[in-house]
Amino acid sequence: MSRHNAEESVTRYRALVAEDPATYLPSLARSLNNLSASLAEAGEVRAALDPAHEAVEIRRRLAEADPGAYLPELAASLNNLGIRLSQIGEVRAALHPAHEAVEIRRRLAEADPGAYLPELAASLNNLGIRLSQIGEVRAALHPTREAVEIFRNLIIVEPRAYLPELASALSNLGIRLSEVGEVRAALDPAHEAVEIRRRLAEADPGAYLPELAGSLNNLSVSLAGVGEVRAALDPAHEAVEIRRRLAEADPGAYLPELASALSNLGIRLSEVGEVRAALDPAHEAVEIRRRLAEADPGAYLPELAGSLNNLSVSLAGVGEVRAALDPAHEAVEIRRRLAEADPGAYLPELASALSNLGIRLSEVGEVRAALDPAHEAVEIRRRLAEADPGAYLPELAGSLNNLSVSLAGVGEVRAALDPAHEAVEIRRRLAEADPGAYLPELAGSLNNLASVYEAAGDLSRALPLYEQALADLEHVLGPDHPSTLASRNNLASAYKAAGDLSRALPLYEQALADLEHVLGPDHPSTLASRNNLASAYKAAGDLSRALPLYEQALADSIRILGERHPTTQAIQGNLHSFER
Repeated sequence: MSRHNAEESVTRYRALVAEDPATYLPSLARSLNNLSASLAEAGEVRAALDPAHEAVEIRRRLAEADPGAYLPELAASLNNLGIRLSQIGEVRAALHPAHEAVEIRRRLAEADPGAYLPELAASLNNLGIRLSQIGEVRAALHPTREAVEIFRNLIIVEPRAYLPELASALSNLGIRLSEVGEVRAALDPAHEAVEIRRRLAEADPGAYLPELAGSLNNLSVSLAGVGEVRAALDPAHEAVEIRRRLAEADPGAYLPELASALSNLGIRLSEVGEVRAALDPAHEAVEIRRRLAEADPGAYLPELAGSLNNLSVSLAGVGEVRAALDPAHEAVEIRRRLAEADPGAYLPELASALSNLGIRLSEVGEVRAALDPAHEAVEIRRRLAEADPGAYLPELAGSLNNLSVSLAGVGEVRAALDPAHEAVEIRRRLAEADPGAYLPELAGSLNNLASVYEAAGDLSRALPLYEQALADLEHVLGPDHPSTLASRNNLASAYKAAGDLSRALPLYEQALADLEHVLGPDHPSTLASRNNLASAYKAAGDLSRALPLYEQALADSIRILGERHPTTQAIQGNLHSFER
Protein backbone atom coordinates (compact mmCIF):
# COMPACT_ATOMS: atom_id res chain seq x y z
CA MET A 1 0.00 0.00 0.00
CA SER A 2 1.32 3.48 -0.86
CA ARG A 3 1.88 6.01 1.89
CA HIS A 4 -0.89 8.24 0.53
CA ASN A 5 -3.42 5.41 0.52
CA ALA A 6 -2.34 4.30 4.00
CA GLU A 7 -2.76 7.81 5.41
CA GLU A 8 -6.19 8.13 3.79
CA SER A 9 -7.19 4.78 5.25
CA VAL A 10 -6.17 5.84 8.77
CA THR A 11 -8.08 9.12 8.43
CA ARG A 12 -11.21 7.34 7.21
CA TYR A 13 -11.21 4.72 9.97
CA ARG A 14 -10.53 7.28 12.69
CA ALA A 15 -13.73 9.07 11.68
CA LEU A 16 -15.67 5.79 11.65
CA VAL A 17 -14.27 4.74 15.06
CA ALA A 18 -15.59 7.96 16.55
CA GLU A 19 -19.08 6.83 15.51
CA ASP A 20 -18.80 3.06 16.07
CA PRO A 21 -15.65 1.88 17.94
CA ALA A 22 -16.68 -1.76 18.26
CA THR A 23 -17.05 -2.19 14.51
CA TYR A 24 -14.13 -0.13 13.22
CA LEU A 25 -11.29 -0.37 15.83
CA PRO A 26 -9.89 -3.58 14.20
CA SER A 27 -9.80 -1.84 10.81
CA LEU A 28 -8.11 1.23 12.31
CA ALA A 29 -5.40 -0.97 13.88
CA ARG A 30 -4.82 -2.68 10.54
CA SER A 31 -4.56 0.64 8.72
CA LEU A 32 -2.12 1.96 11.36
CA ASN A 33 0.08 -1.11 10.85
CA ASN A 34 -0.01 -0.51 7.09
CA LEU A 35 0.85 3.15 7.54
CA SER A 36 3.80 2.26 9.77
CA ALA A 37 5.10 -0.16 7.15
CA SER A 38 4.58 2.35 4.32
CA LEU A 39 6.46 5.09 6.17
CA ALA A 40 9.33 2.74 6.98
CA GLU A 41 9.56 1.58 3.37
CA ALA A 42 9.82 5.23 2.33
CA GLY A 43 12.72 5.72 4.75
CA GLU A 44 10.67 7.67 7.32
CA VAL A 45 11.46 5.25 10.12
CA ARG A 46 10.90 7.67 13.00
CA ALA A 47 7.51 8.73 11.70
CA ALA A 48 6.62 5.02 11.44
CA LEU A 49 6.89 4.54 15.21
CA ASP A 50 3.72 6.31 16.39
CA PRO A 51 1.28 4.30 14.22
CA ALA A 52 3.10 1.10 15.26
CA HIS A 53 2.63 1.91 18.95
CA GLU A 54 -1.02 2.85 18.46
CA ALA A 55 -1.74 -0.37 16.56
CA VAL A 56 -0.33 -2.42 19.47
CA GLU A 57 -2.39 -0.50 22.03
CA ILE A 58 -5.62 -1.01 20.07
CA ARG A 59 -5.02 -4.69 19.41
CA ARG A 60 -4.03 -5.35 23.01
CA ARG A 61 -7.38 -4.02 24.19
CA LEU A 62 -9.19 -6.06 21.53
CA ALA A 63 -7.26 -9.24 22.45
CA GLU A 64 -8.08 -8.83 26.12
CA ALA A 65 -11.77 -8.76 25.21
CA ASP A 66 -11.62 -11.52 22.56
CA PRO A 67 -8.31 -13.48 22.53
CA GLY A 68 -9.41 -15.98 19.92
CA ALA A 69 -10.14 -13.31 17.36
CA TYR A 70 -7.39 -10.76 18.03
CA LEU A 71 -4.29 -12.43 19.53
CA PRO A 72 -2.90 -13.19 16.03
CA GLU A 73 -3.23 -9.52 15.05
CA LEU A 74 -1.62 -8.40 18.34
CA ALA A 75 1.40 -10.61 17.61
CA ALA A 76 1.71 -9.08 14.13
CA SER A 77 1.63 -5.56 15.56
CA LEU A 78 4.21 -6.47 18.23
CA ASN A 79 6.51 -7.80 15.51
CA ASN A 80 6.07 -4.57 13.59
CA LEU A 81 6.72 -2.45 16.68
CA GLY A 82 9.94 -4.35 17.46
CA ILE A 83 11.21 -3.72 13.94
CA ARG A 84 10.33 -0.02 14.06
CA LEU A 85 12.05 0.46 17.44
CA SER A 86 15.13 -1.31 16.15
CA GLN A 87 15.24 0.91 13.05
CA ILE A 88 15.57 4.05 15.16
CA GLY A 89 18.26 2.49 17.38
CA GLU A 90 16.10 1.60 20.39
CA VAL A 91 17.40 -1.96 20.32
CA ARG A 92 16.76 -2.84 23.98
CA ALA A 93 13.22 -1.52 23.83
CA ALA A 94 12.69 -3.65 20.71
CA LEU A 95 13.38 -6.88 22.58
CA HIS A 96 10.20 -6.94 24.67
CA PRO A 97 7.68 -6.85 21.79
CA ALA A 98 9.80 -9.42 19.93
CA HIS A 99 9.64 -11.84 22.89
CA GLU A 100 5.92 -11.26 23.41
CA ALA A 101 5.18 -11.92 19.73
CA VAL A 102 7.01 -15.27 19.95
CA GLU A 103 5.15 -16.25 23.12
CA ILE A 104 1.74 -15.48 21.59
CA ARG A 105 2.45 -17.24 18.32
CA ARG A 106 3.91 -20.30 20.03
CA ARG A 107 0.67 -20.75 21.96
CA LEU A 108 -1.33 -20.27 18.77
CA ALA A 109 0.86 -22.71 16.82
CA GLU A 110 0.52 -25.37 19.50
CA ALA A 111 -3.26 -25.16 19.10
CA ASP A 112 -3.29 -24.86 15.29
CA PRO A 113 0.10 -25.57 13.64
CA GLY A 114 -1.16 -25.31 10.08
CA ALA A 115 -2.39 -21.79 10.59
CA TYR A 116 0.27 -20.31 12.87
CA LEU A 117 3.64 -22.08 12.38
CA PRO A 118 4.68 -19.67 9.57
CA GLU A 119 3.98 -16.66 11.79
CA LEU A 120 5.86 -18.27 14.70
CA ALA A 121 8.90 -18.82 12.47
CA ALA A 122 8.79 -15.17 11.35
CA SER A 123 8.69 -14.00 14.97
CA LEU A 124 11.58 -16.32 15.89
CA ASN A 125 13.61 -14.78 13.05
CA ASN A 126 12.89 -11.32 14.41
CA LEU A 127 13.73 -12.36 17.96
CA GLY A 128 17.11 -13.68 16.81
CA ILE A 129 17.87 -10.33 15.20
CA ARG A 130 16.81 -8.38 18.30
CA LEU A 131 18.94 -10.57 20.61
CA SER A 132 21.93 -10.12 18.34
CA GLN A 133 21.51 -6.35 18.35
CA ILE A 134 21.95 -6.21 22.13
CA GLY A 135 25.00 -8.48 22.00
CA GLU A 136 23.37 -11.76 23.06
CA VAL A 137 24.77 -13.47 19.98
CA ARG A 138 24.75 -17.04 21.26
CA ALA A 139 21.22 -16.71 22.63
CA ALA A 140 20.20 -15.45 19.18
CA LEU A 141 21.20 -18.74 17.53
CA HIS A 142 18.43 -20.84 19.04
CA PRO A 143 15.38 -18.93 17.71
CA THR A 144 17.12 -18.46 14.34
CA ARG A 145 17.79 -22.18 13.97
CA GLU A 146 14.22 -22.97 15.01
CA ALA A 147 12.90 -20.61 12.33
CA VAL A 148 14.98 -22.37 9.65
CA GLU A 149 13.71 -25.78 10.78
CA ILE A 150 10.08 -24.64 10.66
CA PHE A 151 10.41 -23.14 7.17
CA ARG A 152 12.24 -26.24 5.86
CA ASN A 153 9.29 -28.35 6.97
CA LEU A 154 6.80 -25.91 5.48
CA ILE A 155 8.40 -25.86 2.00
CA ILE A 156 8.01 -29.64 1.78
CA VAL A 157 4.27 -29.04 1.66
CA GLU A 158 4.17 -25.66 -0.08
CA PRO A 159 7.52 -24.54 -1.59
CA ARG A 160 6.22 -21.54 -3.55
CA ALA A 161 4.73 -19.97 -0.45
CA TYR A 162 7.65 -20.43 1.95
CA LEU A 163 10.88 -20.38 -0.08
CA PRO A 164 11.25 -16.59 0.40
CA GLU A 165 10.87 -17.00 4.16
CA LEU A 166 13.38 -19.87 4.23
CA ALA A 167 15.90 -17.69 2.38
CA SER A 168 15.41 -14.93 4.95
CA ALA A 169 15.87 -17.35 7.84
CA LEU A 170 19.00 -18.82 6.21
CA SER A 171 20.51 -15.36 5.74
CA ASN A 172 19.91 -14.62 9.41
CA LEU A 173 21.37 -17.97 10.44
CA GLY A 174 24.55 -17.25 8.47
CA ILE A 175 24.93 -13.91 10.23
CA ARG A 176 24.26 -15.39 13.67
CA LEU A 177 26.80 -18.20 13.11
CA SER A 178 29.43 -15.66 12.06
CA GLU A 179 28.76 -13.63 15.19
CA VAL A 180 29.61 -16.57 17.44
CA GLY A 181 32.77 -17.36 15.45
CA GLU A 182 31.41 -20.32 13.48
CA VAL A 183 32.55 -18.64 10.27
CA ARG A 184 32.92 -21.78 8.16
CA ALA A 185 29.51 -23.08 9.23
CA ALA A 186 28.04 -19.70 8.26
CA LEU A 187 28.95 -20.17 4.59
CA ASP A 188 26.41 -22.91 3.85
CA PRO A 189 23.27 -20.97 4.84
CA ALA A 190 24.67 -17.81 3.22
CA HIS A 191 25.22 -19.62 -0.09
CA GLU A 192 21.82 -21.36 0.08
CA ALA A 193 20.03 -18.07 0.72
CA VAL A 194 21.64 -16.53 -2.37
CA GLU A 195 20.74 -19.56 -4.51
CA ILE A 196 17.08 -19.46 -3.42
CA ARG A 197 16.73 -15.72 -3.86
CA ARG A 198 18.45 -15.78 -7.25
CA ARG A 199 15.87 -18.28 -8.50
CA LEU A 200 13.05 -16.20 -7.04
CA ALA A 201 14.44 -12.96 -8.55
CA GLU A 202 14.73 -14.55 -11.99
CA ALA A 203 11.04 -15.39 -11.83
CA ASP A 204 9.92 -12.09 -10.25
CA PRO A 205 12.63 -9.38 -10.18
CA GLY A 206 10.37 -6.69 -8.78
CA ALA A 207 9.54 -8.70 -5.71
CA TYR A 208 12.84 -10.43 -4.96
CA LEU A 209 15.80 -8.39 -6.28
CA PRO A 210 16.02 -6.34 -3.04
CA GLU A 211 16.25 -9.53 -0.97
CA LEU A 212 18.83 -11.04 -3.36
CA ALA A 213 21.03 -7.96 -2.84
CA GLY A 214 20.76 -8.43 0.92
CA SER A 215 21.79 -12.08 0.72
CA LEU A 216 24.70 -11.21 -1.58
CA ASN A 217 25.91 -8.66 0.98
CA ASN A 218 25.70 -11.30 3.71
CA LEU A 219 27.55 -13.87 1.59
CA SER A 220 30.30 -11.34 0.93
CA VAL A 221 30.75 -10.77 4.67
CA SER A 222 30.76 -14.53 5.36
CA LEU A 223 33.40 -15.20 2.70
CA ALA A 224 35.60 -12.42 4.09
CA GLY A 225 35.14 -13.90 7.57
CA VAL A 226 36.86 -17.14 6.51
CA GLY A 227 39.64 -15.22 4.76
CA GLU A 228 38.31 -15.68 1.21
CA VAL A 229 38.62 -11.95 0.61
CA ARG A 230 38.90 -12.17 -3.19
CA ALA A 231 35.85 -14.42 -3.47
CA ALA A 232 33.97 -11.91 -1.30
CA LEU A 233 34.31 -9.18 -3.95
CA ASP A 234 31.92 -10.57 -6.57
CA PRO A 235 28.81 -10.74 -4.35
CA ALA A 236 29.65 -7.30 -2.92
CA HIS A 237 29.86 -5.79 -6.42
CA GLU A 238 26.64 -7.51 -7.50
CA ALA A 239 24.78 -6.23 -4.43
CA VAL A 240 25.81 -2.66 -5.28
CA GLU A 241 24.75 -3.07 -8.92
CA ILE A 242 21.31 -4.37 -7.93
CA ARG A 243 20.73 -1.71 -5.29
CA ARG A 244 21.90 1.05 -7.62
CA ARG A 245 19.28 0.06 -10.18
CA LEU A 246 16.63 -0.12 -7.48
CA ALA A 247 17.62 3.27 -6.04
CA GLU A 248 17.47 4.89 -9.48
CA ALA A 249 13.87 3.69 -9.81
CA ASP A 250 12.82 4.45 -6.20
CA PRO A 251 15.35 6.57 -4.26
CA GLY A 252 13.22 6.93 -1.14
CA ALA A 253 12.96 3.20 -0.62
CA TYR A 254 16.40 2.01 -1.76
CA LEU A 255 19.03 4.73 -1.26
CA PRO A 256 19.65 3.61 2.36
CA GLU A 257 20.27 0.04 1.17
CA LEU A 258 22.57 1.28 -1.61
CA ALA A 259 24.65 3.15 0.98
CA SER A 260 24.92 -0.03 3.04
CA ALA A 261 26.05 -2.06 0.02
CA LEU A 262 28.61 0.62 -0.91
CA SER A 263 30.03 0.56 2.62
CA ASN A 264 30.40 -3.21 2.42
CA LEU A 265 32.05 -2.99 -1.01
CA GLY A 266 34.55 -0.42 0.27
CA ILE A 267 35.54 -2.71 3.14
CA ARG A 268 35.90 -5.70 0.80
CA LEU A 269 38.06 -3.73 -1.66
CA SER A 270 40.34 -2.64 1.20
CA GLU A 271 40.71 -6.24 2.33
CA VAL A 272 42.08 -7.31 -1.06
CA GLY A 273 44.46 -4.36 -1.12
CA GLU A 274 42.52 -2.23 -3.63
CA VAL A 275 42.73 0.65 -1.19
CA ARG A 276 42.38 3.42 -3.80
CA ALA A 277 39.38 1.74 -5.42
CA ALA A 278 37.81 1.49 -1.94
CA LEU A 279 37.65 5.27 -1.62
CA ASP A 280 34.91 5.78 -4.22
CA PRO A 281 32.24 3.62 -2.56
CA ALA A 282 33.23 4.97 0.88
CA HIS A 283 32.80 8.57 -0.33
CA GLU A 284 29.53 7.76 -2.11
CA ALA A 285 28.09 6.09 0.99
CA VAL A 286 28.85 9.23 3.01
CA GLU A 287 27.28 11.48 0.37
CA ILE A 288 24.07 9.41 0.26
CA ARG A 289 23.75 9.18 4.03
CA ARG A 290 24.48 12.88 4.45
CA ARG A 291 21.57 13.74 2.16
CA LEU A 292 19.33 11.27 3.98
CA ALA A 293 20.37 12.64 7.38
CA GLU A 294 19.66 16.22 6.30
CA ALA A 295 16.10 15.16 5.44
CA ASP A 296 15.60 12.94 8.52
CA PRO A 297 18.37 13.30 11.15
CA GLY A 298 16.73 10.97 13.65
CA ALA A 299 16.63 8.07 11.24
CA TYR A 300 19.90 8.48 9.35
CA LEU A 301 22.46 10.30 11.50
CA PRO A 302 23.59 6.99 13.08
CA GLU A 303 24.24 5.51 9.63
CA LEU A 304 26.05 8.67 8.51
CA ALA A 305 28.39 8.35 11.48
CA GLY A 306 29.11 4.74 10.51
CA SER A 307 29.92 5.73 6.93
CA LEU A 308 32.17 8.55 8.15
CA ASN A 309 34.07 6.04 10.29
CA ASN A 310 34.49 3.79 7.24
CA LEU A 311 35.65 6.70 5.08
CA SER A 312 38.20 7.64 7.71
CA VAL A 313 39.61 4.11 7.65
CA SER A 314 39.69 4.10 3.83
CA LEU A 315 41.53 7.43 3.68
CA ALA A 316 44.09 6.19 6.18
CA GLY A 317 44.49 3.06 4.07
CA VAL A 318 45.79 5.12 1.13
CA GLY A 319 48.09 7.14 3.37
CA GLU A 320 45.88 10.26 3.54
CA VAL A 321 46.15 10.21 7.31
CA ARG A 322 45.46 13.95 7.77
CA ALA A 323 42.39 13.84 5.53
CA ALA A 324 41.18 10.84 7.57
CA LEU A 325 40.93 12.99 10.70
CA ASP A 326 37.94 15.12 9.60
CA PRO A 327 35.46 12.24 9.08
CA ALA A 328 36.73 10.58 12.28
CA HIS A 329 36.09 13.76 14.28
CA GLU A 330 32.67 14.26 12.68
CA ALA A 331 31.66 10.67 13.49
CA VAL A 332 32.55 11.28 17.15
CA GLU A 333 30.61 14.57 17.23
CA ILE A 334 27.48 12.96 15.75
CA ARG A 335 27.60 9.96 18.05
CA ARG A 336 28.26 12.13 21.09
CA ARG A 337 25.08 14.11 20.38
CA LEU A 338 23.12 10.91 19.82
CA ALA A 339 24.49 9.35 23.02
CA GLU A 340 23.59 12.43 25.06
CA ALA A 341 19.99 12.12 23.84
CA ASP A 342 19.80 8.31 24.12
CA PRO A 343 22.75 6.76 26.01
CA GLY A 344 21.36 3.23 25.91
CA ALA A 345 21.19 3.14 22.14
CA TYR A 346 24.27 5.13 21.15
CA LEU A 347 26.99 4.93 23.82
CA PRO A 348 28.40 1.72 22.23
CA GLU A 349 28.68 3.48 18.85
CA LEU A 350 30.32 6.51 20.50
CA ALA A 351 32.97 4.24 22.00
CA SER A 352 33.64 2.74 18.58
CA ALA A 353 34.02 6.18 16.99
CA LEU A 354 36.36 7.29 19.79
CA SER A 355 38.54 4.22 19.26
CA ASN A 356 38.77 5.02 15.55
CA LEU A 357 39.63 8.66 16.28
CA GLY A 358 42.42 7.60 18.64
CA ILE A 359 43.97 5.42 15.94
CA ARG A 360 43.73 8.21 13.35
CA LEU A 361 45.36 10.74 15.70
CA SER A 362 48.23 8.32 16.33
CA GLU A 363 48.76 7.94 12.58
CA VAL A 364 49.39 11.67 12.15
CA GLY A 365 51.83 11.69 15.07
CA GLU A 366 49.42 13.29 17.58
CA VAL A 367 50.14 10.46 19.99
CA ARG A 368 49.37 12.42 23.16
CA ALA A 369 46.07 13.70 21.75
CA ALA A 370 45.19 10.08 20.88
CA LEU A 371 45.21 9.12 24.56
CA ASP A 372 42.03 11.06 25.43
CA PRO A 373 39.65 9.25 23.04
CA ALA A 374 41.35 5.93 23.84
CA HIS A 375 40.78 6.45 27.59
CA GLU A 376 37.19 7.63 27.06
CA ALA A 377 36.36 4.59 24.93
CA VAL A 378 37.61 2.32 27.72
CA GLU A 379 35.60 4.22 30.35
CA ILE A 380 32.38 3.98 28.32
CA ARG A 381 32.81 0.30 27.52
CA ARG A 382 33.73 -0.51 31.12
CA ARG A 383 30.46 1.00 32.33
CA LEU A 384 28.53 -0.83 29.62
CA ALA A 385 30.26 -4.13 30.46
CA GLU A 386 29.49 -3.74 34.15
CA ALA A 387 25.80 -3.40 33.31
CA ASP A 388 25.74 -6.08 30.58
CA PRO A 389 28.92 -8.22 30.47
CA GLY A 390 27.64 -10.58 27.80
CA ALA A 391 27.06 -7.77 25.33
CA TYR A 392 30.02 -5.48 26.01
CA LEU A 393 33.00 -7.37 27.47
CA PRO A 394 34.31 -8.20 23.98
CA GLU A 395 34.25 -4.53 23.00
CA LEU A 396 35.90 -3.52 26.31
CA ALA A 397 38.79 -5.85 25.49
CA GLY A 398 39.15 -4.18 22.08
CA SER A 399 39.27 -0.71 23.62
CA LEU A 400 41.83 -1.87 26.20
CA ASN A 401 43.97 -3.13 23.33
CA ASN A 402 43.74 0.25 21.62
CA LEU A 403 44.59 2.10 24.85
CA SER A 404 47.62 -0.12 25.30
CA VAL A 405 48.83 0.77 21.79
CA SER A 406 48.28 4.49 22.46
CA LEU A 407 50.22 4.38 25.73
CA ALA A 408 53.08 2.51 24.09
CA GLY A 409 53.03 5.13 21.31
CA VAL A 410 53.90 7.90 23.78
CA GLY A 411 56.66 5.78 25.32
CA GLU A 412 54.65 4.73 28.40
CA VAL A 413 55.34 1.05 27.75
CA ARG A 414 55.09 0.00 31.38
CA ALA A 415 51.70 1.72 31.72
CA ALA A 416 50.65 0.01 28.48
CA LEU A 417 51.09 -3.42 30.07
CA ASP A 418 48.07 -3.09 32.40
CA PRO A 419 45.37 -2.62 29.72
CA ALA A 420 47.13 -5.16 27.48
CA HIS A 421 47.04 -7.77 30.27
CA GLU A 422 43.42 -6.97 31.12
CA ALA A 423 42.40 -7.42 27.47
CA VAL A 424 44.08 -10.84 27.44
CA GLU A 425 42.37 -11.85 30.69
CA ILE A 426 38.92 -10.85 29.42
CA ARG A 427 39.34 -12.59 26.09
CA ARG A 428 40.80 -15.69 27.73
CA ARG A 429 37.66 -16.04 29.85
CA LEU A 430 35.48 -15.48 26.80
CA ALA A 431 37.48 -17.99 24.75
CA GLU A 432 37.23 -20.62 27.49
CA ALA A 433 33.44 -20.32 27.37
CA ASP A 434 33.20 -20.05 23.57
CA PRO A 435 36.47 -20.87 21.73
CA GLY A 436 35.04 -20.58 18.24
CA ALA A 437 33.84 -17.03 18.78
CA TYR A 438 36.68 -15.62 20.86
CA LEU A 439 39.96 -17.48 20.23
CA PRO A 440 40.81 -15.22 17.25
CA GLU A 441 40.24 -12.14 19.43
CA LEU A 442 42.34 -13.68 22.21
CA ALA A 443 45.13 -14.22 19.68
CA GLY A 444 44.87 -10.53 18.74
CA SER A 445 45.28 -9.52 22.38
CA LEU A 446 48.19 -11.92 22.83
CA ASN A 447 49.85 -10.34 19.80
CA ASN A 448 49.26 -6.90 21.29
CA LEU A 449 50.64 -7.86 24.71
CA ALA A 450 53.67 -9.40 23.00
CA SER A 451 54.28 -6.17 21.08
CA VAL A 452 54.23 -4.17 24.33
CA TYR A 453 56.75 -6.53 25.91
CA GLU A 454 58.86 -6.25 22.75
CA ALA A 455 58.71 -2.43 22.97
CA ALA A 456 59.86 -2.73 26.58
CA GLY A 457 62.81 -4.84 25.43
CA ASP A 458 61.50 -8.01 27.12
CA LEU A 459 61.69 -10.46 24.21
CA SER A 460 61.81 -13.45 26.55
CA ARG A 461 58.17 -12.73 27.42
CA ALA A 462 57.15 -11.48 23.99
CA LEU A 463 58.20 -14.53 21.96
CA PRO A 464 56.03 -17.17 23.69
CA LEU A 465 53.01 -14.87 23.34
CA TYR A 466 53.62 -14.38 19.61
CA GLU A 467 54.04 -18.15 19.22
CA GLN A 468 50.80 -18.88 21.10
CA ALA A 469 48.87 -16.31 19.06
CA LEU A 470 50.04 -17.86 15.79
CA ALA A 471 49.22 -21.40 16.96
CA ASP A 472 45.69 -20.34 18.02
CA LEU A 473 44.98 -18.58 14.73
CA GLU A 474 46.26 -21.50 12.66
CA HIS A 475 44.01 -23.81 14.69
CA VAL A 476 40.82 -21.71 14.50
CA LEU A 477 41.09 -19.76 11.24
CA GLY A 478 43.52 -21.91 9.27
CA PRO A 479 47.03 -21.24 7.94
CA ASP A 480 45.95 -18.98 5.07
CA HIS A 481 43.59 -16.59 6.83
CA PRO A 482 44.80 -12.94 6.62
CA SER A 483 44.88 -12.71 10.43
CA THR A 484 47.10 -15.80 10.57
CA LEU A 485 49.42 -14.36 7.94
CA ALA A 486 49.77 -11.12 9.92
CA SER A 487 50.53 -13.09 13.08
CA ARG A 488 53.20 -15.12 11.25
CA ASN A 489 54.83 -11.88 10.17
CA ASN A 490 54.76 -10.57 13.76
CA LEU A 491 56.52 -13.69 15.03
CA ALA A 492 59.17 -13.43 12.31
CA SER A 493 59.83 -9.81 13.30
CA ALA A 494 60.22 -10.82 16.94
CA TYR A 495 62.70 -13.57 16.02
CA LYS A 496 64.66 -11.01 13.98
CA ALA A 497 64.65 -8.56 16.91
CA ALA A 498 66.00 -11.36 19.10
CA GLY A 499 68.79 -11.98 16.58
CA ASP A 500 67.43 -15.42 15.69
CA LEU A 501 67.63 -15.06 11.92
CA SER A 502 67.63 -18.83 11.40
CA ARG A 503 63.98 -18.80 12.56
CA ALA A 504 63.05 -15.36 11.26
CA LEU A 505 64.05 -15.84 7.62
CA PRO A 506 61.99 -18.99 6.85
CA LEU A 507 58.95 -17.38 8.52
CA TYR A 508 59.37 -14.15 6.54
CA GLU A 509 59.74 -16.14 3.32
CA GLN A 510 56.68 -18.23 4.10
CA ALA A 511 54.68 -15.13 5.08
CA LEU A 512 55.51 -13.37 1.80
CA ALA A 513 54.73 -16.43 -0.34
CA ASP A 514 51.42 -16.94 1.47
CA LEU A 515 50.43 -13.28 1.21
CA GLU A 516 51.17 -13.23 -2.51
CA HIS A 517 49.04 -16.35 -2.91
CA VAL A 518 46.12 -15.33 -0.67
CA LEU A 519 45.94 -11.54 -1.00
CA GLY A 520 47.91 -11.00 -4.20
CA PRO A 521 51.28 -9.36 -4.99
CA ASP A 522 49.92 -5.79 -4.78
CA HIS A 523 48.15 -5.95 -1.43
CA PRO A 524 49.55 -3.43 1.12
CA SER A 525 50.27 -6.29 3.55
CA THR A 526 52.26 -8.04 0.81
CA LEU A 527 54.26 -4.87 0.15
CA ALA A 528 55.07 -4.53 3.84
CA SER A 529 56.04 -8.21 4.00
CA ARG A 530 58.38 -7.78 1.00
CA ASN A 531 60.04 -4.90 2.86
CA ASN A 532 60.36 -7.02 6.02
CA LEU A 533 61.99 -9.89 4.15
CA ALA A 534 64.47 -7.51 2.48
CA SER A 535 65.33 -6.15 5.93
CA ALA A 536 65.92 -9.68 7.22
CA TYR A 537 68.16 -10.52 4.24
CA LYS A 538 70.14 -7.35 4.94
CA ALA A 539 70.51 -8.28 8.62
CA ALA A 540 71.77 -11.72 7.54
CA GLY A 541 74.33 -10.09 5.22
CA ASP A 542 72.64 -11.42 2.08
CA LEU A 543 72.81 -8.11 0.22
CA SER A 544 72.34 -9.67 -3.21
CA ARG A 545 68.81 -10.66 -2.18
CA ALA A 546 68.04 -7.62 -0.06
CA LEU A 547 68.66 -4.85 -2.60
CA PRO A 548 66.45 -6.08 -5.48
CA LEU A 549 63.68 -6.89 -2.99
CA TYR A 550 63.84 -3.37 -1.53
CA GLU A 551 63.77 -1.89 -5.03
CA GLN A 552 60.79 -4.02 -6.05
CA ALA A 553 58.94 -3.19 -2.82
CA LEU A 554 59.52 0.55 -3.29
CA ALA A 555 58.46 0.61 -6.95
CA ASP A 556 55.30 -1.39 -6.15
CA SER A 557 54.45 0.74 -3.13
CA ILE A 558 54.79 4.01 -5.09
CA ARG A 559 52.64 2.55 -7.89
CA ILE A 560 49.91 1.22 -5.60
CA LEU A 561 49.92 3.42 -2.50
CA GLY A 562 51.63 6.61 -3.67
CA GLU A 563 54.79 8.37 -2.52
CA ARG A 564 53.24 9.84 0.64
CA HIS A 565 51.94 6.60 2.10
CA PRO A 566 53.65 5.57 5.38
CA THR A 567 54.54 2.14 3.94
CA THR A 568 56.22 3.78 0.91
CA GLN A 569 58.15 6.15 3.14
CA ALA A 570 59.28 3.30 5.41
CA ILE A 571 60.57 1.28 2.44
CA GLN A 572 62.26 4.37 1.02
CA GLY A 573 64.00 4.98 4.35
CA ASN A 574 65.22 1.39 4.47
CA LEU A 575 66.54 1.58 0.91
CA HIS A 576 68.36 4.86 1.56
CA SER A 577 69.90 3.36 4.69
CA PHE A 578 70.96 0.34 2.63
CA GLU A 579 72.57 2.51 -0.05
CA ARG A 580 74.52 4.53 2.52
